[in-house]
Amino acid sequence: MYETYEEYHRENAMYQRMWAEDAASSLPSKGDYCERFFKAYEEFRNVITEYQMENRESDDDAIDKLISLKKYAILQWEMSVALDVMQIEEHGSDRDKAKLKANKYWMRGTIRSIDVLYNNKKNGDE
Repeated sequence: MYETYEEYHRENAMYQRMWAEDAASSLPSKGDYCERFFKAYEEFRNVITEYQMENRESDDDAIDKLISLKKYAILQWEMSVALDVMQIEEHGSDRDKAKLKANKYWMRGTIRSIDVLYNNKKNGDE
């Protein structure tokens, strides 16, 4: 498999840097995701609402499921962005960190920390 322990770590570090570079390159499109998602969500919600107004017998199950889907999609997006930020901060080059800094404006107040998202810790807990 690996000849030496050092070879393994060199290869792992190379992959970590590559992931950080890819993450930094994808940040602008991830910033646009929410705007595109909310536009599509609103359009879909309007279609469901119109349908329910025509058929009063239908229940609100469709709206409840749509809201659950919205929450799940936003959580998955937030977790993806948080992982990318962590990867860039830990393994990114100066260029990757500059891209992160340039994209921080849309992350403020939107993206929670990795500990909050994955380890059920509250902000500030150690």
